[in-house]
Amino acid sequence: MKENAAGYTLVGLAMVLLVAGVIVLTVLPPVVGNLKTRALYTEKSAILGLRDTVLGFAMENCRLPTQNELQACAPQYGLGERTGYVVATSPVLTDASALKSLKAEAGTDLALRVPVQDGFEANVNLAFFVYTTGLNRREDLESEGMEYRIRVPGERFELDGQVHVYDDLVRYVTLEALCDKTGCCQ
Repeated sequence: MKENAAGYTLVGLAMVLLVAGVIVLTVLPPVVGNLKTRALYTEKSAILGLRDTVLGFAMENCRLPTQNELQACAPQYGLGERTGYVVATSPVLTDASALKSLKAEAGTDLALRVPVQDGFEANVNLAFFVYTTGLNRREDLESEGMEYRIRVPGERFELDGQVHVYDDLVRYVTLEALCDKTGCCQ
């Protein structure tokens, strides 16, 4: 009796699946890593571009832009969606020629608590800061009045009963640096 065997054997199919699985497992991690790196680069570019847009506006107008003015100047940065802008309210730096009547040593009401080795340090003379909501698209900044707290990127924290990973990017400009950059202050 002659057997007519057509098709693939079970062992042959298993070997093909095994080889395909090994190929996928060796190729996939670098590809995923590249996507995360590219997303982080995009976030960093957005935050630096937004900061530079604010500084450019301040150099031209001797004041900081309002939220609406910044949105009109730089819609590509997604202000309010994936990026944010917080400006000191005392003194009001968005008023016409606000920087011209200001001294670089003047205080502001805007503080950003940044992590340092032994706890947190408050920077109290901030003119403004910009931030991205990170890859999770959720604002992880904590605030109490005009005092904002940022965390170390990658730090785990609990919010609403769930554990999250901090991934917001923040860039700030002190009042002194703003005065130096613009040349508008007294």
